[in-house]
Order: sequence, then C-alpha cells, then structure tokens
Amino acid sequence: MLFKIQLLICWAHVRRDFLSLGKLYHLNNSRLEVVDKPEFAERDNKLREALDEMGQKMETERQDENTHHACKKVLDSLDNHWDGLTVFVDHPELPMDNNKALSSFLENPQDLLKVA
Repeated sequence: MLFKIQLLICWAHVRRDFLSLGKLYHLNNSRLEVVDKPEFAERDNKLREALDEMGQKMETERQDENTHHACKKVLDSLDNHWDGLTVFVDHPELPMDNNKALSSFLENPQDLLKVA
C-alpha cells in the first residue's frame, strides 16, 4: 500500500507574527460547526476568500520595496509554508494548529521548540 504524506504546518506558530489570524480561526470554526450541513459550502467559501485575500496581501507586501526587510523575512516564511498552512482547508478533519497534539505530547509544548 502506498501512502501519501503531506506537510501540515501549524497556524499557532504563524500567529506569533500576524495579529489578524483570529478571523481565520473564527471562519474555520464557523464552518466546522456545520460540516455535515448545507451551510458548510457558504462558510467554506468565506474561509477560502479570506485566505485568498491574505495570500494576495502577503504577495503585495513582499513585492513592495517599502516593506521593512524584517517584515519581508516573515512574509517570505509565510509564503514558503503556505501549502502546508492551507492543508486544513481541503481537509476539514485536520486542525489549523497542533496545539492539542503538542499539549498531549509534552507537559510544556514550548520544550519541543527548545529541542528543535
């Protein structure tokens, strides 16, 4: 049997650099409340539109020569990890972040970052 492995990136780690991610969490939670109902399509579309908007803004700011180099570094990281960050959109059964997994794995999830 052949398994397909796909990288899933944790939004909680990205959240440190972007303060507007609350909207994405809200939209995702809203669609998950109705995952087996007709309203899912509308809520799913709103999430996808918000991610498209964020992706466009990211690219615009990356290309803007007035964007500070430290900000560009964060935006470049976001761009490099975008595919893994957006896996949850096509797979609602997957979480946006791995906080629950980290918490169950370690008493203090931040310890994992010290090891890495």
